[in-house]
Amino acid sequence: MIDAERATVEFCIDHFRKGIRTTLNGEPATRDDLLAVQKADVDAVPDLHWELGELLFDGDRLAARLVNTGTPAKERLGVAPTGASFEIAAPAAHRERKLMTVTLVTGANKGIGFETAKQLLAQGHTVYIGARDVERGEKAAADLGARFVRLDVTDDASVRDALATIGSAEGRLDVLVHNAGVLGSEALDGPTALRVFDTNAVGIVRVTEAALPLLRKSSNPTVVTVSSSAGSFWAVTNPDRPEFQLPLALYSASKAAATMLTVQYAKAQPGIKFNAVEPGTTATDMTAAFGIGRSPEESARTVVELATLDADGPTGTFRDETGVLPW
Repeated sequence: MIDAERATVEFCIDHFRKGIRTTLNGEPATRDDLLAVQKADVDAVPDLHWELGELLFDGDRLAARLVNTGTPAKERLGVAPTGASFEIAAPAAHRERKLMTVTLVTGANKGIGFETAKQLLAQGHTVYIGARDVERGEKAAADLGARFVRLDVTDDASVRDALATIGSAEGRLDVLVHNAGVLGSEALDGPTALRVFDTNAVGIVRVTEAALPLLRKSSNPTVVTVSSSAGSFWAVTNPDRPEFQLPLALYSASKAAATMLTVQYAKAQPGIKFNAVEPGTTATDMTAAFGIGRSPEESARTVVELATLDADGPTGTFRDETGVLPW
């Protein structure tokens, strides 16, 4: 393989490995599309040489003048070779975009998780919907155009299998959203406490530990925990806060644990951003009995914001749409 062809192949592979969306003549292009075009050019012009003439930056925009030179050995662009060399100067413009991510959202067949997946998909990200109910999960994925993995956060084998599926298909995981949760308002006893903590807190450990190897392969790994200020000492002791009136001991305690786990993971894994979010009081199946809350669509926006942080974004925080919260 000659140097020009090797450089072309490495360039294309690198772009697709990093999740950069690439177009050809204005249309979405696959890795094979790009390789075919570039290999054809190199085959016709063995000494093809690209040179960057000028480079200008303006905010998130970039403009360049590219100079291509070479001596065609075969027909190229419908013109037979004459032995003459060519020099073509071409302008190019580019607007920087966030890299498209591979994201897993647990408990995403409804509510905030569903809306989070929907909004990420609208931005062009690849989203896996994790749900323990296969029928509901597959339907949600089909409705959104997402991908589905069966994932029960209380079952180690289910978690391992789900992450293995994503690893086999994608080779990495950029964003993990811990959204699966239960309310546990039916009783205040040992069995209920075990079930609530197993889902809302232990589930975070199960999924995070299984996901770490794939997250470490990302150029900008991010983990978002959908927590709650119902687990904030500051909020539940403040008569002016709605959490003051909520009789949800197990839910509140498990969310306090979820937020603490997030902070501890942020300290233990400095190369990965971990943040917990209070999405706001939301009208979902979990809160139906209380008759309160805004739409899941609105609450999901803060989750999406944290899921799409730049590489220099915050870590180890608990926040809502207004910023960092005390807890």
